[in-house]
Amino acid sequence: MNSKIALFQKSILPLAIKVATAALGLTFNYVATRHLSAHEFGLFSISQLLIIILATFCKLGLDTAIIKLSALRVNNKEQPNNYYTAVLISFSISILVSYIFYLIGESTLTYIFNKAELGSLSSYIAVMIFPTVFLAINSGMLRGAQRASLSLVFNGLFTLTLSTLLILINSPHSALALIKLVFVSNCIACCLSFLVCFKLESFFLNTNKKQLKSLLNTSISLWIVSIVAITIQQFSTLILAKYTNASDVGIYYIALKVSLLMPFFLIAINAVNAPKFAQLYASGEIQELRSLVKSIQMLLIGIAISSSIIVIVFADFILNIFGPTYNQGALWLQILVLGQFINLSTGSAVNLLIMTGHEKQHRNNCLIIALLTIALGLILIPKYQALGAAITTAIAIASQNLLSYYFVNKKVYNT
Repeated sequence: MNSKIALFQKSILPLAIKVATAALGLTFNYVATRHLSAHEFGLFSISQLLIIILATFCKLGLDTAIIKLSALRVNNKEQPNNYYTAVLISFSISILVSYIFYLIGESTLTYIFNKAELGSLSSYIAVMIFPTVFLAINSGMLRGAQRASLSLVFNGLFTLTLSTLLILINSPHSALALIKLVFVSNCIACCLSFLVCFKLESFFLNTNKKQLKSLLNTSISLWIVSIVAITIQQFSTLILAKYTNASDVGIYYIALKVSLLMPFFLIAINAVNAPKFAQLYASGEIQELRSLVKSIQMLLIGIAISSSIIVIVFADFILNIFGPTYNQGALWLQILVLGQFINLSTGSAVNLLIMTGHEKQHRNNCLIIALLTIALGLILIPKYQALGAAITTAIAIASQNLLSYYFVNKKVYNT
């Protein structure tokens, strides 16, 4: 009982920061949509998506790998310090990718998406890679060093707060003006995160070939998983940007963000219970694990039913908050909610696979769903545009969780 209380108390501040970050994310999008037209907000949304994709490539999985490596150093300082090595590697890749994108970005984006205004944002997209990558690396290092609250602060809370304030002060009316403000916020957050990380770790570049090889092997495996994950999450929006106008992309982006509020309850529950899943499975207490997961699932089903009904019934009203143009996405939001309903109803299936040593099965599931996402997106989105994107995303989310649920019952409970 004491351990549970301690775990709960330890989780209160990180969970509070997650709640604040989710609320600020919604506030940022609301303030942005009130200042920008749907067309300009759509251009901004596409640029943000491209930054995420390019940054994921540049991180090489080091942002995730550094969590484990920093955690090992907490209790054993003889473990190698790979933080500065990870920063240097990601910086080197970022320079190369940013320079190439700076040279060919404008013409490439204009050609692929047929949106000349998007090409004019290419130089800022190129430089935004750096603070995005470094914030991810630094947040990973802080998380591994048991500074979870600081990690969450630099992983969205600070930048969203500052960006929202800058919007209110400067009143931007174009995607270019908004991306400049976000760039300033990210750079300030990046500098502050470096100051914190530099205090925690003294400078050291690891040149041991064996340890570097181990670092890269770990990070590249995680990098592949990140690429697959981003394919499942963002591929539909990327293809949509090619086949429809920027306004529809902006409206779809808001509908997607609203639907992503539903699994917040699942994320919060997993954050508290994930260590317990691993502990019960490792000690062979499968029935107790099953009982815990079932109780969580019943709670989440109740949340899924109530939240789905609310969002489906009031979809027009919710989207109208962002502006009268955005309620055009009501049907898209309703479809996306169905995917999230399955996500919540299957409980902690995905997290349970990872926490019980079935990471390879999770990876294989992700690969299957990524291929399904690509196939559905290429078939549905050119014909049905945003409706096709919503259907693709909902099916991908539902399929991933149902597949994970199947393998939890097959592999975890039958151990």
